[in-house]
Amino acid sequence: PATLQALLAARLDALERAQKLVLQHAALLGEASAEELAALGERDVAGALGSLVDAGLLRRTAGERYEPADPLLGEVAYDMLPRTARGELHRRAAAAVRRPEDRVRHLERAAQYEPDDPALAAAAAAALAEQAMSLLRSSRNTDAMVTLEKAVALGLRRPASLVELARLQGACNKEDEALATLALIPDDPADPAQAAERDHTAATVDMFRDPIGALPRFYDAAERWHELGNTSKEAWAYANAGVAHFNVSQMEESARALDQGLSLFQQLGDNAGAVAASSFLCLVRPGDPRVDTWLDDALRFASETGDRNRQMTTLLTLTWKHFFQCFGGTAADTAQAEGFATQLAGLAMELGAPDLAVHGLSLLALMARLTGRLDEAVAHVATLQRTVARANLPDPWLAWATSFSVAVAGGEREAAPPYPPEDSLDPVISMAGLVIDIEMLLAGRVDEVLARRALTGPSIVEGPMADVGGLVFALALLLGGHSGDAQEWITRGAEAARVLHGRPGAAVAAALAYEAGMGGTEPPPMPPTVSGMAELLAVRARARAGDAEAAEVLRGAAKALAAPGLAVGFA
Repeated sequence: PATLQALLAARLDALERAQKLVLQHAALLGEASAEELAALGERDVAGALGSLVDAGLLRRTAGERYEPADPLLGEVAYDMLPRTARGELHRRAAAAVRRPEDRVRHLERAAQYEPDDPALAAAAAAALAEQAMSLLRSSRNTDAMVTLEKAVALGLRRPASLVELARLQGACNKEDEALATLALIPDDPADPAQAAERDHTAATVDMFRDPIGALPRFYDAAERWHELGNTSKEAWAYANAGVAHFNVSQMEESARALDQGLSLFQQLGDNAGAVAASSFLCLVRPGDPRVDTWLDDALRFASETGDRNRQMTTLLTLTWKHFFQCFGGTAADTAQAEGFATQLAGLAMELGAPDLAVHGLSLLALMARLTGRLDEAVAHVATLQRTVARANLPDPWLAWATSFSVAVAGGEREAAPPYPPEDSLDPVISMAGLVIDIEMLLAGRVDEVLARRALTGPSIVEGPMADVGGLVFALALLLGGHSGDAQEWITRGAEAARVLHGRPGAAVAAALAYEAGMGGTEPPPMPPTVSGMAELLAVRARARAGDAEAAEVLRGAAKALAAPGLAVGFA
């Protein structure tokens, strides 16, 4: 308040000149030694320090350092410094302080107060860029991005720094800002690699929001790097193309591009690149016998190098792989997948990647919901919704679908489903549609699912994970009385579960196969308990075969798992 500010200012004005200046300099420096204070120009620092400490205006901290006794007092003391003097004082402080982060702070403030000094701006920008690299080495990606943005605002135009900033901005969903940063890099006839790096990075920025547009640019980048003899960059261009193909569900093309990148990385002995390419191949070819070795190598490499970003992307792959491996299982079956999802969500939040945290939190909520742990599912959704709101993520379909699922399971049976765009090729968006279909079927809203699928067709995503998800479409057809049409999807789902080594998925396929008239004369065995969807469907198959005890168990288990739609017709 103005009255408090005036009171503190009056107290400072009552001090002797040397005391007042030393207090103001301490406010400017923060926590400072006597030597640092003396470097700002006041001669009688020692005498002033003693009297200020005795008066309770300064306090002595560890290491014979001093700071204002109260933050408000420090604020007022700093504000009483003439603005014309602050730039020079911050410049002197930058030369006097010992800690690198303090030097950067003072150079930045000095440049703000003396905007017409290009040499000072250049020094501040260079110091900020150096600090950003240090933050990157500590995996503080968001802080590094903000620091580099400040450096660019002060005139930094070093191409390598601009490329690094664009990569960080793209990773933080600031694609437009990233492309604007890259536009600051000019063509240099003497250095064609500079333009190749710029254009390759621009394609990487667009890899998720416009993968189709990015694809030809990746292949162009690969050719340019090949001509320049940079095999490492060529390998990355092919690996990036593999990711873009995956984002539009072109799994065969994705595997070819990733294989090409992996081969080049292996020729170079580039472990980091090989781990990146093979980790993504685990999503494209989850049934590849090398998958477990690839993922183990990726986690070990991340641990040995301290690369937390690599650890995060490997956890993303592990989480999705194990989610589909345990699809339809009990809480015991999902335990490993939930462990990976928990690690993914926590690390992604630490590293400033809320979009990846959404993957972990959504899958945690879904696994809890599908195993009847509704209180846990509600808690995960609350965290999920806070994460989406804080990060202001664009169109978080998976989070919306998960929230819908848990809300319906909790009693909002007639809630409107937030179906994602029907023509999207993004596998994660396709997963959001699958989540909604599952919940609609469990709630007994079969006709709505079949009506929508009659318009859109089954999932257009390819691969074993999609085929396991196709068991949901098979269930919809069965519940709607179209058992003949369900058989193809059951066969594909059973094969995909075999490829993924997914015992619960195989059990789901077996139960559906029996109900569709494909599974021989004997229904699945009666499970001792029912705490997952595969067990519930096995009980349903037995009830369909006329087992009265199974019908009774089905009604109770469907209620416990919030799946009344699976008990319809069993009075």
